[in-house]
Amino acid sequence: MRRTRGYAWGLAFVALLGMFAVAQQAAPRPATRVIGNHQIDRYEAIEQVRQALRSDPKNLTDWVLLGELAQETAQEAPSDRASGYYRLAREAFEDALKLQPDNPGLKAAAQFAREQEQGAEQFRQSRSRATASYLEARRRELAQSGNTPTVRVYAAPTPGQAAATAPAYVSSTPTYQPYFSDQGNPYSYQEHYDSFFGPVEPRTPDQEITATERAALVKPAARMAPP
Repeated sequence: MRRTRGYAWGLAFVALLGMFAVAQQAAPRPATRVIGNHQIDRYEAIEQVRQALRSDPKNLTDWVLLGELAQETAQEAPSDRASGYYRLAREAFEDALKLQPDNPGLKAAAQFAREQEQGAEQFRQSRSRATASYLEARRRELAQSGNTPTVRVYAAPTPGQAAATAPAYVSSTPTYQPYFSDQGNPYSYQEHYDSFFGPVEPRTPDQEITATERAALVKPAARMAPP
């Protein structure tokens, strides 16, 4: 009789272990996340990477990262501040190349950065002409729409993407929409915030960052270019 009871308790214990394992597997895990560089302060990122390189000047990855950040910032910075970022991009890729001189990608990046720096004035003139054309065209569009302003937004999550098992994703390609919808609903700042920082509902800051997505700089250059 005792042996039978012991056998029964053993079976119950094994069953409990199995139920616990199943519950662990069924428990939702924090969603993974793809973070876009339109979500960051690129100027702060540059300073953080430069600071890290002062402590570890042989960190090849950070030299490449600095080159990428500086090059993209240069394309959006005001003309009187862009030259420092062009130079910083070239120097970063050249310093990376010194650490790995046989890397064809670094060779191409360094050459690109040199050509970009040399063509800075041509780029400035082209952007100046484009600015005048944009303003003229945008004035026409606003007049035709009854002067309805639009706001830059990012892809909103679908119901499936909001699930805990789906990666949180923000599109780096913005679209523009009116502040007031055809259904008569105003577009709120909270909706814009959620589209900008990603479909995280409920928000879980501890989500694992699994990848990055690079996009055009969206905040204006508000700080001086590096010396």
